Amino acid sequence: EMMRRDWSSDVCSSDLTEAAPFILFFGHLVMLVVIWCSFTNEINGMDRYKSCIYVLFIWREWRWRKMDRVFQFPFVGGKKCIKADEIIYIETARHKNIFYVGDQTYSIYKKLDEIEEELKGMGFIRIHQSFLVNLRYVDKISSYVLYLSNGQELSVPKARYPAVKKQYMQYIGK
Repeated sequence: EMMRRDWSSDVCSSDLTEAAPFILFFGHLVMLVVIWCSFTNEINGMDRYKSCIYVLFIWREWRWRKMDRVFQFPFVGGKKCIKADEIIYIETARHKNIFYVGDQTYSIYKKLDEIEEELKGMGFIRIHQSFLVNLRYVDKISSYVLYLSNGQELSVPKARYPAVKKQYMQYIGK
């Protein structure tokens, strides 16, 4: 008798159902680009094939940034899938990292540096040795304090304040 593997423990259950419309849309996009490429000769001096690859690459990069990235973390209570955009901030306390997601918290035994690396490029900023914050939830930064949309106020050390403020201003486009 053949053993069956339970893939649900490895993949977030919503991954495949959420990916279906994306795959369908991507297939249509590829068809449009191929048709478009058959009528064009070049873009910015690139030949037809390079320009098609360039268009697909730009679209993929744009889509990747816009996509809700889902991560599976081995929390103390068991594995859980969380969208990066839903994480407000992560705090280190007593050798654990606590994820603040909406009105819920999840604890994990993992180094904050490792979590920061996993979430790199997703809009998170290290404001303190013990805090990793999602810039999406920052209302303002003033006088060494970061004000979050959930009412939480987090202290920013003097040494990190200029860099944190600069990253926040870049994030909001100022």
